[in-house]
Amino acid sequence: MAIVCLDFVAKHATAVALSFVHRPQDLYDLRDALHKLDHSDIGIVAKIETADAIHYLAQILIAGPELPKFGILNARGDLAIEVGFEIWH
Repeated sequence: MAIVCLDFVAKHATAVALSFVHRPQDLYDLRDALHKLDHSDIGIVAKIETADAIHYLAQILIAGPELPKFGILNARGDLAIEVGFEIWH
């Protein structure tokens, strides 16, 4: 995870979006990095855009209440590229 600008973002935003979440541990790693920067109270938005994220979606959702503020962003375009399109009739 690139955290070069994390301190700046945490000082000026109300939430941090994490792209390419694969597993709940990705969220915990971001939470820990924010804690080290003394920004434990900022929200975390998990961007769901990989096949791994779909596979671990239930666990990612369960991890949400362990975070101070939590949201999910379903990146449909990126996800469709990753896992393919389905046509429903």
